[in-house]
Amino acid sequence: MPQLVGSITAQCVNDVPILGYSVTLVDPDHQSTGDEAVLSLTDGTNTYVFDPALGTIHDGETLTGSRLWPGASVDGDGNPTGWPGWEFTGGSWQETTGNFAWTRADGLTAVISVNPELGVTVTYPPGDPSCMTRPPQDPPTLGLFPTNAQLSTQCTVDGRGVLTLGLVEECRSSTTSTTSSTACRRRVRRST
Repeated sequence: MPQLVGSITAQCVNDVPILGYSVTLVDPDHQSTGDEAVLSLTDGTNTYVFDPALGTIHDGETLTGSRLWPGASVDGDGNPTGWPGWEFTGGSWQETTGNFAWTRADGLTAVISVNPELGVTVTYPPGDPSCMTRPPQDPPTLGLFPTNAQLSTQCTVDGRGVLTLGLVEECRSSTTSTTSSTACRRRVRRST
């Protein structure tokens, strides 16, 4: 009996949600009734079939690659331009029930079908500081931040903003055989 073995994983790569896959067809008796590998994602109610197919596969061959998560998009350089469940309207990103928002819920199954098939439970990749799986938030405006830091109206030569983190007091003590003194100065600490 033919088997499809391997993995399907939800990943975040360069702020882009993707499904990575690596599958091998084990069919020494050549009983598989097809050779085209098709990837789909379903929540039991909605189903998205990736087009085009992943490719053709025969006994002992492995298909490896990745596909953009439904609703995700990139520009010609691979930079993210869209995320599932989000739309850019009125100059800002807004959450929506459209644009494949259902693919961000729990209980998804990714399936690669050849006959046989491989089904794996997947979850939309969580974002972290090094890889965001949602649109960037609006940039901060001038004013106070919860930490009392302030965004300066100054910019660096290359156009980056300057964040004033607050006053920092530096003190140095000096002691000689006859005197002891402490000198302190305050300076503004900035980060770009």
